[in-house]
Amino acid sequence: MKFLGQRIGFLSLWVLLMTLGTNPSFANSECLLIANGTPIKLDILKSLAPGKTVIALDGAVKTLKNRYQNAVLPDLILGDFDSSGHEDRGHFNEAKQLHNPDPNTTDLEKGILYCLNAKAPIIWIVNALGPKRFDHLLANIDFLKQYSTASTEIKLVGDKEIIEYVENRTIRFEGKTGKAAGIFGAPEGLVTTHGLKYEMKETRVAAGVFRSSSNYLENAEVSITVVGKVLVTYPHRLAPVKH
Repeated sequence: MKFLGQRIGFLSLWVLLMTLGTNPSFANSECLLIANGTPIKLDILKSLAPGKTVIALDGAVKTLKNRYQNAVLPDLILGDFDSSGHEDRGHFNEAKQLHNPDPNTTDLEKGILYCLNAKAPIIWIVNALGPKRFDHLLANIDFLKQYSTASTEIKLVGDKEIIEYVENRTIRFEGKTGKAAGIFGAPEGLVTTHGLKYEMKETRVAAGVFRSSSNYLENAEVSITVVGKVLVTYPHRLAPVKH
């Protein structure tokens, strides 16, 4: 991107100043970023929120107020504030507000960088996988690779699945047998799995060459070990089980 060095310098300074000014209890806690996209189901959001720093990204305050009926309250409202007004943000009067007008970053990117500077071990992102804007969707997935680190995992959460970037590590998850999972090169990696219908043993997946799509959980517990860099999609159990 043009003026990338200047952009990162400005943004890093902003994040540093804002992090120093926030509630100390935010530091080192998991973050839940609520984007201004297609809303996930309320029961999933409610199962994610407890124990995390909840951050509403600009226009997401309207979703929290109108769609979710204040069932989840933000600790922080962050963004360039072009999608929300003073009245929208003021509705959550106990939440901090951080304004960042930088036009070269999306509100989601601002939120991710804020959480990284607060040393969040996991960043959960919701309402960022909707079909409204393909450019936003691809950028949001690309942020997983750009900003995931050895000390911070970033997970994009939908109604049924999670997308996660995995680099030189093992992930483990639980899900209902028969549910779908996929592994895609980012750009490539050697993958070994345990618990999938179509198991892999040091199998090379690479962007534009080979991927594991339409794979399924054979067991309720799955592990995926990666040497390299891949994107993994897998089911979650975040909503309460209905009997």
